[in-house]
Amino acid sequence: MSGYVAPMDLLCPFNPETDLIHSKPDAVMGWSDIGLDQQGVSPVAFAGPCPMFSEDTVNKMELELLSEQVMENCKHGSDPMSFTLRGACPAYAKFSNEVWTHPGTLAVTSQLAQLDLVPVMDYEISHMNVHLGGRKDGSFTIEPHKDSYPFVAILTVSNTSMTGGELELRSGTGKAIKTSRMSRGSVMLLQGRWIEHFVAPCAGRRITAVTSLRPASPFLRDDTRLTTVRHASDLHRLYRQYFEYREIIAIERLQRAIQEMPVWNPEDLLEFVEGLMALYQQTREELVGEVEFDIGSVPRQSKCLQASQSTKPNSLISSSPGVVSELESMVGISREKIGELHGCDTEGLTDFIARREEWLKRIRASSKRRGERVLASNFICI
Repeated sequence: MSGYVAPMDLLCPFNPETDLIHSKPDAVMGWSDIGLDQQGVSPVAFAGPCPMFSEDTVNKMELELLSEQVMENCKHGSDPMSFTLRGACPAYAKFSNEVWTHPGTLAVTSQLAQLDLVPVMDYEISHMNVHLGGRKDGSFTIEPHKDSYPFVAILTVSNTSMTGGELELRSGTGKAIKTSRMSRGSVMLLQGRWIEHFVAPCAGRRITAVTSLRPASPFLRDDTRLTTVRHASDLHRLYRQYFEYREIIAIERLQRAIQEMPVWNPEDLLEFVEGLMALYQQTREELVGEVEFDIGSVPRQSKCLQASQSTKPNSLISSSPGVVSELESMVGISREKIGELHGCDTEGLTDFIARREEWLKRIRASSKRRGERVLASNFICI
């Protein structure tokens, strides 16, 4: 917009010493507390509300996240009283992006989760849910749902002059568990991928900023499914960023495999290959949007990247330096592909993944021809 000065250009940098509040959450719930077996990667199902940001910090985030630029470029929904703003960071909301990627903020969030967390991707930092008035029919402010991402951090941006509007969790028995009312600047952390939740009817202004998070370790299961966000997203940006972070996970797993291969046995190699194939398969399925994930089944955590503990003979790998060369080549090509992402469409991304899967199949077939035994269990490491 010609002549427009973006609010983020006027904001001071985020300072964790003054802007970040260290406080204990009102409640911490494990899975049994809500009547569910553990499905996510952390024993903490829910934590909060927890005062986290100063009033000045929230003012700055609200200023840029509700700016004219964001409203023009990131708005989804036709109802002027209830809509979402997605994909503002970092282009239109540099300060908010800085807040949620700062090591200090992530340390506090990770402490709540009892697991190191990072934002899933830029597109899912500070997604805004804006409700400017109660619904006359008394229906939910946000309908019951499960999220696309493993964790969500929900920040209250509006003041608390509203009535109602509490976050409620669906227990294993079907009972609604109402959480405490949030104050401005407080955060709730939820493993929303596995826990159905909704927002009660409210009267008044309710604005929250939701940042989606995943495990920082590339060796932990990533439960991300894009089924609930496709309809309200710029799919080109969403798919490109999803592919990028999944490919970075693949690179880090490949690099560790190359380092640990001298102490691997044949079964370790095959389990690693199967795990990486599963990662690529799920990535491809999410990009084409054809597969609905069965919420009742949870992939087990593979041991494919704990192989350094093995003491079994390693005759195949030690006699096959070509395997290491293959994996090193995959790393190099993956890095090149990430550098070319701006010009890629979805078809180009899925074609790349299909070639990856074929490459891994050849490594697996070569291993079998050398007399290796494939583990009989279900190899999933995603």
